[in-house]
Amino acid sequence: MKFIYVEWVDSMACRGWQNADFPTDTKEQMTIKSLGILHDENDDSICITTSHSHYGSPMDPLSIPKCAIVKRYEVYF
Repeated sequence: MKFIYVEWVDSMACRGWQNADFPTDTKEQMTIKSLGILHDENDDSICITTSHSHYGSPMDPLSIPKCAIVKRYEVYF
């Protein structure tokens, strides 16, 4: 199994009017930090999971588009 740490920029949407002090740097406020098991990867995205069973079944898969990835590191324990 390969463990990876990924920082990626998520999408967001706001409803209604926002206060004047609402942060305008959406890249900073929507940067997500994820740590997981690399389950699958293709040219467009990666899929990480929180855990795998003894038989390799993934749990809680998260698909991240590669264009949204800011940093990516392999993690060793």
